[in-house]
Amino acid sequence: MREFVLLSRQGATGSNLNTSQLVGAGLDVVARCISAAFCVSGHTRRDVILHAFLNGPPSPPVYLKFDGNYMKSLDPREAGIGHVILEALKSLKGGSAPQGVTASRISLERFIREFSVGRRMFVLEEGGKDIGEVDLTGAIFILGDKVGLPKKEEAFVERLGAEKISLGPTRYFSSHCIIILNYELDRRRLVDDLKGEAI
Repeated sequence: MREFVLLSRQGATGSNLNTSQLVGAGLDVVARCISAAFCVSGHTRRDVILHAFLNGPPSPPVYLKFDGNYMKSLDPREAGIGHVILEALKSLKGGSAPQGVTASRISLERFIREFSVGRRMFVLEEGGKDIGEVDLTGAIFILGDKVGLPKKEEAFVERLGAEKISLGPTRYFSSHCIIILNYELDRRRLVDDLKGEAI
């Protein structure tokens, strides 16, 4: 299982939106990150959990958990994923969230303190240790949105043991970082599987 944590400081937390308002509500980046985490040609990844923390108006924080083990097939279009996000936000006021998705009012700090104890955590940072030199097994990857991870939150997760890793000197979009990490994890799993067959 691989886990991604996305902190969206602009992502709207209201439920009175529609899919045409994703960009203005800061949820377009969240939708792209969900697509990057789960959508591959022909199917939806089952070995991924994405934790999205929305800190935008009107009532932050909101924590959305997307668990590939339980999600139905996911429409890869931004509008389709946006619909899932908005349905999850509406569930905070009653009703059911989409299958495999839960919504609650937990902050990133509480999540890290209560649910990530003893886990390996990595923050993506251009100046971090090169990803090729790091064991990524069982890790949680923490990313900011298009304006990056705030310094306060970055310092907080580092105090709790998060390490900085780098995908190289190029600054990628958050969704691209997830795609690169998925590729790297897929490649390493394939290499491990081939080694196991050779024994």
